[in-house]
Order: sequence, then C-alpha cells, then structure tokens
Amino acid sequence: MVTVSSKYQITLPADIRKKLRIKAGDEVIFIEENGKFFMVKLDDLMDEVLDSFEDLEETEQEFRKGFRIYEAPHSKSALLEKKSVKKERR
Repeated sequence: MVTVSSKYQITLPADIRKKLRIKAGDEVIFIEENGKFFMVKLDDLMDEVLDSFEDLEETEQEFRKGFRIYEAPHSKSALLEKKSVKKERR
C-alpha cells in the first residue's frame, strides 16, 4: 500500500520497482483498461510497439510471397498476379 502525498505523488515500493525494472529518471505511462489503470515503463511499451512492427513486416513479406509483380505486355504499369492457380468461375 502507498499513500498519496499532498502534491499527489507516490513512492513506488521496492518490490514493484524491481519487478518493473524502474530506476530514478525512467518514464512511465498509465494505461486505462476497463476502468482500471496500469503503469507501464515507457521503454518496455516502445519495445512492444517495435516488436509489433517487426511482426507486421514479417506478415507483409509472407503475404507478398503469394504474389509476384510482372510487367504487363505493352504496358509500363506493374500488375499483381496471384501465384496460385485461379479456379475458373462456373
């Protein structure tokens, strides 16, 4: 348990600082989810965001493997054609 000071400040208990790897000068943010607030170290959140971009890039690369780019005959515009054989519509 912590007490809020007259300046609306709190002191983080040592066990919480250790678990969150927070040291003096670190920045934290508060995230609200379903009416509850969570404190997250900004560096950790940024790492998660960067990891999600890497996942997105990997997903994009996998998606593009299913397509190839080619020059259409008598045209300078590039078109996407699905590598897999398209089923004929009946």
